[in-house]
Amino acid sequence: MMASCTADFEEINQNPKAITFDASTPEPLMVNAIWGIAGNFLNGDNAGLLISHQVAEEQYANASIYNIQPDNLGSNWADIYINLRRLKEVRQSLDQQKEKFPESFTEGKYEAYEGVIAVMEVLLWHTATDIFGAMPYEQALDITNIRPAYSTQKEIYLGLFERLDTAIGALQAAEAVNVYGSSDLIYGGDNTLWLRFANSLKLRMAVRISDTEEAALAKTKAQEAVSAGVMQSNADNARFPYVPASQMNPIYSKRLNRSDVFPSDILVNQLVAFNDPRLSAYVEQGSSGYVGAQFGIANNFDEQYADFSSDIIAGAGDFPGFVMDYAEVAFLLAEAAHKNMISGDVQAYYEAGVNASVESWTGADAAAYLAEADVAFDAANAEEQIALQKWLSLYLNGWEAWAEQRRTGIPTPIPSINGLNYPLRLVYPTSETTLNAENYQAAVDQTLGGKDQQDVALWWVQ
Repeated sequence: MMASCTADFEEINQNPKAITFDASTPEPLMVNAIWGIAGNFLNGDNAGLLISHQVAEEQYANASIYNIQPDNLGSNWADIYINLRRLKEVRQSLDQQKEKFPESFTEGKYEAYEGVIAVMEVLLWHTATDIFGAMPYEQALDITNIRPAYSTQKEIYLGLFERLDTAIGALQAAEAVNVYGSSDLIYGGDNTLWLRFANSLKLRMAVRISDTEEAALAKTKAQEAVSAGVMQSNADNARFPYVPASQMNPIYSKRLNRSDVFPSDILVNQLVAFNDPRLSAYVEQGSSGYVGAQFGIANNFDEQYADFSSDIIAGAGDFPGFVMDYAEVAFLLAEAAHKNMISGDVQAYYEAGVNASVESWTGADAAAYLAEADVAFDAANAEEQIALQKWLSLYLNGWEAWAEQRRTGIPTPIPSINGLNYPLRLVYPTSETTLNAENYQAAVDQTLGGKDQQDVALWWVQ
């Protein structure tokens, strides 16, 4: 489960059936962009599921034993820029349509289109820099510059806050205008939900950098996000709807041919220890009951291990992909309140997060679970409780679960496996060392102490 699946780069660039800008409206191009980002990059086969300790490989183990090779990362890296280019194409189409048919762009319509494009760009850039660190950013997507310079992760974050503020302003100006309709595979064109998602993403980014030298900025951005309105309930969850036969859930699709990836013992043991009501929704018992696959070793397939639940790997393959849930937002609010970044009741936010996650997966409330000794809110251990419950709620949201584990250290990662240290980032793909060598080396020297290694911490990892 190393690299996300994508079409061949040349095929994407030279597809003779591709819709041209002149013949296209933004809607079909947005379908392609959302699929590429939410359906493939965020939820496809990715190392985050494995490095985050939630899932373990049995045969052909790589990421779950920290053995991540640069040659295997090319498609992850390429997917980032392919999908950014797709969003650029949506914007180009939008601008052409406005120029040709200005009378059709009633008040707020352009802003509604543009706001969604910009939010998706920020989501992708934010996830990407949290995977690799410094990246070509300011000079990216310039077809006249085949060797773009890198921006530091701090520079990227500061730029993304500016982009997101502009996007939020556009969405606020658009009010309730619905433009993408069914072509918006996440929210069906609901501008109000996109605005809540944008503010929630801003809150996530603020908390992510809250322990850096930019703590004051993080506090300001968190307060802005809460004031403008973040997600309010599970009704606001951002999910990607997979389609049977044509666009199936990647875990389901993989399981059609291979059975060598299972929920880990670290995840399953935690669920069992807490008497967690999500246990049967997350995993299916094996012949030995709820026994997760041992993380950090490569075993032969063993039927005793618990498997993904039938909801995930049975049926028609339409189990949704995760972009962002209200449960995560509630935990972000809890941590922000705990750190005095925002006002609010830490316990109430924490319990709202637990309840939202349990309800989302089981349909029931979490009252009994919140009464469990290890789950009931404890002010003296609030930060640890929030971090652990957030990690549990991020099941199958691989990149984000890994980011949170790196930032908080919870659950405690296995520090080293077979001499390979816990990955704090992914190394750059081989293509960068050969095609953009000078800028690659400058970034490695400036931001990684001269070592392009997986155990070198990113800017926000303190």
